[in-house]
Amino acid sequence: MFSSSCVTLMLLLSIRVSGADGGGATHRRSSLVPSCNSMLEKLSEGHISALRDAAQLQGQHVRISTNWQQYLNFKRNPSTDIGKQYAYNTSKTAEELQKLAEAAAEAARTIENKMSEMIDIFKREGTLPSTANVRNIKGCVYARLNTQMFEHRPKVSLLMQYFKRPQMIYSYIDQMRKCNETVALELLVNVDHPRDHEPWAMASYNSSGMVVPVFSNNIHEVRSYNRLAHMARGDYLILVADDDIPPEDCGWISRVVSILDKWPSVGILGIRNFVTCFNLDAGNRGEYFKDPVLDLTMHFVEKVDMAPMVVRKSAFINIGGMDETTTEPGECGILTDWDLCIRMWVAGWQVMAAKQVIMGHDQEAGGTHKPETAERCWGKQQGITGKVMETHISHELEKEICEVARELTLKNLKQLDPNKCPYPNGCSLST
Repeated sequence: MFSSSCVTLMLLLSIRVSGADGGGATHRRSSLVPSCNSMLEKLSEGHISALRDAAQLQGQHVRISTNWQQYLNFKRNPSTDIGKQYAYNTSKTAEELQKLAEAAAEAARTIENKMSEMIDIFKREGTLPSTANVRNIKGCVYARLNTQMFEHRPKVSLLMQYFKRPQMIYSYIDQMRKCNETVALELLVNVDHPRDHEPWAMASYNSSGMVVPVFSNNIHEVRSYNRLAHMARGDYLILVADDDIPPEDCGWISRVVSILDKWPSVGILGIRNFVTCFNLDAGNRGEYFKDPVLDLTMHFVEKVDMAPMVVRKSAFINIGGMDETTTEPGECGILTDWDLCIRMWVAGWQVMAAKQVIMGHDQEAGGTHKPETAERCWGKQQGITGKVMETHISHELEKEICEVARELTLKNLKQLDPNKCPYPNGCSLST
């Protein structure tokens, strides 16, 4: 008997062994261990990843088996030592502990046997030397871990830029606790005003660590989101502002996950305002297409607004995050969302818009919308960021991006109404 995760892995490995690459990385850094270099030099990245995943999952089951076995040993041979009593105290019976330990040990043995079968296949194919065995292979493939297999990781990380808005703290956290029951998530908060440290520290304690506050001193959103993104453990990052009030229905997070799971090349998913193309008018506001499988309205676009905005963490890190060149610390990040989108396209990632969330807002004006601060952001800083963007973004570049987005939309999505098309050159790929 072994776990469902083990069964899933066996299916995955059978696909990879049959010739699929398995989505492994295309870049390999040479090992400084000569035997590992010679062992793996002919093996594909996909097959290396398959062996690594098996070794990693086996390690999980060895950990679980060893843990329960230690409890069982103490249950059978109790001690008066206070340290051992504290370490091995459990309400489980010896019979329960034995079943748990044996099940995990059996899963580990099953994976070991599967790895041995895989190694034999690769030897016959000539991609592994005759000296390869489970023991020496595991030592060589285990260097680069698959973080997707780590247990107790959130799927989604919400990244919040917070500044002097204490009235929203507890209601927002209560809503995220509710949504955490639907999709595993965490809330990372850049607390940009030092005097608000206490309620956020208590929020982390009261949420059992779901809330992760980071205490800064008015660095503002560009540096805030960059810092939080590197700390985040989720695959998908939802960039939110402290005046956003998420809908009570947590289904919006599930829809975001379903979109990014299906479209692995989408680096940014706009769930607020979008720009289909910079030179369009009405086409930048309406929704004209949908994914017929997900049954959600969406289309590929040139750029989207934040916040909220969803980014794939791997893509965000891949392109260097938000451009800190555009602002001084403490200045707003206006236009950096558009810059991020354009760089995503150029770097090989796609940008999509799917207005699946109707965010509410509290009634107090945000820090960049007050009479005394609005010009500093929407006038002064917008002018500075715009000038920086002009140094590397041209209308010709944007036109190319628009056409790529149009073609992706027409090839992959279904038009809602054949009589309504947002593109001046039509909704047919032949035009």
